[in-house]
Amino acid sequence: MQPKFAVKYLELNSKESVWIDIYKITAIDARHTVTTKPLALKIETDKKTIAYTGDGELTEDLINFTDKVDLLIAECYYFDKAVKWHLNYPDIQHLRAGKIILTHMHENMLAHKDEVPEVCANDGMVVSLN
Repeated sequence: MQPKFAVKYLELNSKESVWIDIYKITAIDARHTVTTKPLALKIETDKKTIAYTGDGELTEDLINFTDKVDLLIAECYYFDKAVKWHLNYPDIQHLRAGKIILTHMHENMLAHKDEVPEVCANDGMVVSLN
């Protein structure tokens, strides 16, 4: 498959920011297997901020990095079981964003998705920050 638009790759290191047009993109290390070089990302404009946890365990750095963003897309692998390298639903309670969308859910979390107030991502989902 060939994209019908230009693709540009930028390498981003932890605690580094780059600007792409009006978007400031910042990364921090995520706690996951080191060989995957995991990062959490934040995209900021003068009006809105979006963050993505990626795969990784809950850390103080992640809590601070995602604090009060407008939208947080957070992996939520299990509902109540702690799994190394991943967030679970109790971890999500420590994150303070305007809106949280849960993603990367194991069958265990999917079985409880109707019990949580957060939006659970699905294929084709459209998100608005208005």
